Amino acid sequence: MSDTVKTEITNFAGIVGDCLIGVPAVGAVVAMGRMYVAWNEQIFISKIHAFLKEVKPDSETTERFKLAIADDKDKFFIKLWTILDKLDDDEKATITGKLFMKVLLGKCSIEDFLEAADVVQKVYIGHLKSLKRERLLGDNKRASNQSHRFQLIRYGLIIESEKAPQSDIHIKPADFSAIGKLISESI
Repeated sequence: MSDTVKTEITNFAGIVGDCLIGVPAVGAVVAMGRMYVAWNEQIFISKIHAFLKEVKPDSETTERFKLAIADDKDKFFIKLWTILDKLDDDEKATITGKLFMKVLLGKCSIEDFLEAADVVQKVYIGHLKSLKRERLLGDNKRASNQSHRFQLIRYGLIIESEKAPQSDIHIKPADFSAIGKLISESI
């Protein structure tokens, strides 16, 4: 949709809205709608702020990134904006910012970043935090309960293995998937 059409629709909606505000019930609905839009903007700004706090590019990382996205710059930023908009927690925006910084530093590909950011957006923050505990405690002392482990396995962040003896009959040892390792290092 062109900017002109968007502007015309916005102007028309404003005129209609101003006329209907005089009707008490409609006025209340319009006021609540405006409040909702303002609230959503504040939440989005908060997520952007949390994301940007983690992104500290220098000239070298900026140039590397520009070269990496040269062909699909618009597509990449639309995906990034959409991912940030869908996040339900500022902590997830922080994790996503740390993941993005790995792209700038050349520690992960753009494709891995997009996949990891998509997983971060979908997984409950408590499960993500248990992923960090998995990494910090090492192979033999898993902190996650069955529910957390099931979700981590479900999203492909950890993979059950048979390499180590089981300390608990119900919990098998696990390895991190590549994306799981990338995310756990960013939490």
